[in-house]
Amino acid sequence: MKTRFLKTVTAITLTIFLASCAQMGFDDQTSTQMEGTLAGAGLGAILGGLIGGRDGALWGAGLGAGAGFLVGNEVASRKQAYTSQEALIAGETQRVATLVQEIENTNAVLRQDIASYNAQISSLKARMQRDSSAREKLRQQKATVDKRHQQAKKSLQAVENELKTAETLHADSKKQSGKKNANELKAWENRINSLRTQKVKLEKNTHQLQSISNTIAL
Repeated sequence: MKTRFLKTVTAITLTIFLASCAQMGFDDQTSTQMEGTLAGAGLGAILGGLIGGRDGALWGAGLGAGAGFLVGNEVASRKQAYTSQEALIAGETQRVATLVQEIENTNAVLRQDIASYNAQISSLKARMQRDSSAREKLRQQKATVDKRHQQAKKSLQAVENELKTAETLHADSKKQSGKKNANELKAWENRINSLRTQKVKLEKNTHQLQSISNTIAL
């Protein structure tokens, strides 16, 4: 049920993104470029995988998660995807807003998982003296937590890369715009601030997963 709900949220968010393109008055070519930027840079992988399930593409398929990620290359690629400065500002603002919503959902899932892991581990530890199978179940639980932790670390790296890219693009756009597009740039800045907030929460959840694993001594 949780997975179905999160997939629905993802679909709705993508629909809102595409609708916003039309509302902003972009022509078909610009809208197509914005959609291509969304998918081509890997955000689609985050949207579909980050919160959509527990295995497979989950977490690891995020933006720039590879060691070879370079902010400069990503910034150049994003800029080439737009026909105007206004289109870039609008497209990247919506991109960050979409990512913020997805990471917020992800953090909510992680908080539930962390609470569940703590409860299960406490129960297994209490049973170890009287249940010979509890130790093996505890070992399996540790493996599950460790896997989740590694997935979360990859996602955190992807979000950090996206944040660096957004900050660089925003700074460049602000310099180029001068006094133009002030309101639009401020809206973009607000979305970036929200992304920072969600990144901090993801860091906290990632550290908590590591701490849970450390409590299991076998």
